[in-house]
Amino acid sequence: MAFLEGQPKSAARALEDLDHGDAAALIETIPARLSAPVLGFMAPWAAARCVEVLPVERAAAIVAAMAYQDATSVLRLVEREHLDRLLDEVKQDLAKDFRNSLTYPNGTVGAWMDISVPDFSDVTEVADAIRYIKKRRSRAGSHIFVTDSSGAYIGLVSIGTLLRSSANTHLSKILDSTVTPISNRATLVSVATIPSWDEHPLLPVVGRRGNVLGGISRSMLRKGLSEAPRVSTSVAFSSLWAHLFMSFLLVASNLLRLAAPSSRLVGTENEEISG
Repeated sequence: MAFLEGQPKSAARALEDLDHGDAAALIETIPARLSAPVLGFMAPWAAARCVEVLPVERAAAIVAAMAYQDATSVLRLVEREHLDRLLDEVKQDLAKDFRNSLTYPNGTVGAWMDISVPDFSDVTEVADAIRYIKKRRSRAGSHIFVTDSSGAYIGLVSIGTLLRSSANTHLSKILDSTVTPISNRATLVSVATIPSWDEHPLLPVVGRRGNVLGGISRSMLRKGLSEAPRVSTSVAFSSLWAHLFMSFLLVASNLLRLAAPSSRLVGTENEEISG
């Protein structure tokens, strides 16, 4: 347990080398607060296999304790039958968030955004924002997002700026409005080279109405892009078999079509003879 807590990356590599059943058996004996970070560092496919083997209640507790985006990456690879049962065990609000994230195609920003990044109204005071972050132990990262009265994104505030500002200052007075948000429907490839990444490790993600849905970090962008070749390869492989199967059907159909006239002729002759 000390090894898992102190060196979660090394522990993740060790678990990946084990049989999935053995790894899951070990994980089952460890508190969720310790096993969750380790699963987050494992390759998503390996973590997904462990999650499928674990008792559903235990798997749900671990997933709920994981960083949101790490959990989503794993859940995306869990078989549908296991996924539905697992999400039924997770708190309703969190299960809804997971289901929403999993509806996005894998190569889009929405599939890799982190919805746990906090956003605040522009009239929120600095002291209240800091108090909320500390209370929720939020993974705010480098920035928080600021919205107007309708919930639309209007800018961001770095944590450094937040901590240096006077307690009663409204966030509207210290926000940076120059950073353009990213659409949740945009592809990862299309946003990979935008200039904002040069200065900001975390960018806001918005919906159709400009409402803040979460944020996407450079690390998640890289992770998502690295997954794309594997997904493309899988799709290409599936497409190859699909084309081969359709070619087989086409050939079979043409053969039947060639045989069809003689069959109809025979039937016609028989009908005329019978008549």
